[in-house]
Amino acid sequence: MKEDSIFHLIRTVEQFNDKSIIEFTKSFKGDIGIAQILVLNVLSENGAMKQANLAQKLGYSKGGITHITTKLIQKGYAERKYDEEDRRIILLTITDEGRKILQEAEQTGKELRQKMYAVLSQEEVESLTTITEKMLHAL
Repeated sequence: MKEDSIFHLIRTVEQFNDKSIIEFTKSFKGDIGIAQILVLNVLSENGAMKQANLAQKLGYSKGGITHITTKLIQKGYAERKYDEEDRRIILLTITDEGRKILQEAEQTGKELRQKMYAVLSQEEVESLTTITEKMLHAL
């Protein structure tokens, strides 16, 4: 494969990702950003977690996750709780308000994806799915 072709593909994927994030940010009426939504999603899927584990799972620095979680706590979307078995351990957990804002973000994302992928034929969707799965497995 030619280097120019790969570079063009990589650049196109980057532009698509950037544009998707911009469109989501413009569409989402909530008062949090993508990083906070990702944290809430992990908490929703995995339950209470230590901030260090959360940072590792998302690839954030300890300082970065502290900044993100502090904002979530201030807004009432997450809270710190002591581990019942070891009170020295502090866990972060999603609140009911956090679940609500996460659900709103998921709905906005769903609507945006439907709009973005509506330009593809069924055959193109199947091809893109196959290609994306192949690349994902390679990672």
